[in-house]
Amino acid sequence: MDIYERIKERLRRVFSEEEASIIAESIADAYSDVARKSDLDDVRDVIKELAEAQKRTEEKIEKLIEAQAKSEERIARLEEAQIRTEERLSRLE
Repeated sequence: MDIYERIKERLRRVFSEEEASIIAESIADAYSDVARKSDLDDVRDVIKELAEAQKRTEEKIEKLIEAQAKSEERIARLEEAQIRTEERLSRLE
């Protein structure tokens, strides 16, 4: 038995069939709205968690970008050192 039928059954004790139906329908509608609001609360919580995870991901990406820049600087220095080494070897030949 769904929520509407349970409420209607109780209301029939003190109201007419038509009144019980209208009141039960209103209560069932309100109940389903409350259930949807709790679902929205769950969705909000998930969105908050995702936003926090996104922020952490962005911070990690920023660190990776910095590390990449340092690596590129080191490679450039190694290239320069390689050129100097090759120049010295050329002079020795």
